[in-house]
Amino acid sequence: MAQREMARRDERLVIHKLVIRDPQSGFAEEVRQGLTSTPKRLSPKYFYDQLGSQLFEAICLLPVVLSHQG
Repeated sequence: MAQREMARRDERLVIHKLVIRDPQSGFAEEVRQGLTSTPKRLSPKYFYDQLGSQLFEAICLLPVVLSHQG
């Protein structure tokens, strides 16, 4: 395999099982606290299935890139 192809292959996004947890753990308590608080809130982790949650967490780990367009 050519050096350039290997470098390109290494740049791919690889998602690993970042967090293994019981999805129901603490759910009821977090929802109760969020909906009785002012302002009301609900963690976005409850909006995604397992794969969506892993993607969300992987995105949060990416470095922040700031650009100035003008």
